[in-house]
Amino acid sequence: MEHLGVAATLQRQLSHQHKFAPLTLLTLIDDPELQLANARLAAPVSRQIDLCPHPPGDRIRVGYFSADIYDHPTMHLFEGALRAHDRDRFEFFVYDLAPREGSYQQLVQEIADTYRDVSAISAGQIAEVARRDQIDIAIDLKGDTFQSRPEIFAHRAAPAQVSFLGFPGTSGMADMDFMVADPITIPPEAEHCYSERILRMPQCYQPNTNPRYSPADTNMRDRFGIPQDRFVFATFNNIYKIGPREFATWMEILKAAPDSVLVFYLSNLDLKDRLIAKVKAAGVDPDRVILTGPLPQKDHLDRISQVDLCLDCFSYNAHTTASDAIWCGVPILTLCGEQFAARVATSILHAANLAELSVTSVADYVQLAAALAKDPERLSRIKRQLKEERDQLPLFDTQTWTRDFEGLLEAVYQESRDPAGLDQPG
Repeated sequence: MEHLGVAATLQRQLSHQHKFAPLTLLTLIDDPELQLANARLAAPVSRQIDLCPHPPGDRIRVGYFSADIYDHPTMHLFEGALRAHDRDRFEFFVYDLAPREGSYQQLVQEIADTYRDVSAISAGQIAEVARRDQIDIAIDLKGDTFQSRPEIFAHRAAPAQVSFLGFPGTSGMADMDFMVADPITIPPEAEHCYSERILRMPQCYQPNTNPRYSPADTNMRDRFGIPQDRFVFATFNNIYKIGPREFATWMEILKAAPDSVLVFYLSNLDLKDRLIAKVKAAGVDPDRVILTGPLPQKDHLDRISQVDLCLDCFSYNAHTTASDAIWCGVPILTLCGEQFAARVATSILHAANLAELSVTSVADYVQLAAALAKDPERLSRIKRQLKEERDQLPLFDTQTWTRDFEGLLEAVYQESRDPAGLDQPG
């Protein structure tokens, strides 16, 4: 009933042309039709540029557009695929919207056939540069997120334009031709909620880098202030993903599993007092909520490895955080929703052979969390399975993921030259 009331209020505001920041709306409600309506209101106006296919070259020319070429989740996920790309079949251009010196920028400059710092020019000029480069496929790695430039694609940077990875929802743009998903994040019956044509990876749409840093299989709880004698739940999601429903559910879980604690990631420690007040108001001892903040990536993975079970958010799941947990040998419990952002962790769990940790109701979520806290042998079996299977899981098979992704790119390229139809592999 709460969902229906929120949906009705948001629908009324959208009908009066009141638009929300798309990233914010993802956290407010799990409703893909409302997300599409809002995205269309927020999308930049199309310049209606009809761009014919460029003359074919020796390789398919792919342009990546991003402001996240630094120590950012996008690069953590995509680094392995960038390294594994087939240079004989593809020529890669990178258009850096917000350059930051560092190891990732150096890596991308070494991998790309052409790297361009386009931070100082307008969106229309960036699109013009890409057209001069004769890009065949423009891939937006940002979507409507911090430092994004969706106007580039309204100016038509390439004959085929693809939304991928950066934003877990529809762009609402007439000029964004395709969106990369998988059978779980966007099932066929939900395609009408997305303005793009859907390209499906056969497994999880999310890339992952393998090999990467792996925490040692040792007890490091004292290092992170985590008690040795308690079952440890954790949420490492950004605070903006956490709403009243998630918080109330987690407090209910702590009550149902009285020998447990919750490690709670809080990027802004100024919110500490407010959070503790809410914990007390929920009738939970605040000593059972262990606040923790940002750490360098390797330390963060070490910290994740010390917890027993991660608890996911609902409307906007853990994405990179979910695959990080699986990589560290820690299962995550999720509630499968309706919109793309609410189904990502379910997709990740399927690709990790842990589909049973995706449930479809809050009641089941609470019940399963409490049951796992009270059954250490069951949890040990899950963790042992992760440890034994990790490097063979589809979720971390970087080479196969990259070949499948390149198959989509080749299909898009051929379709852009022959509009008779897109023949997706698989």
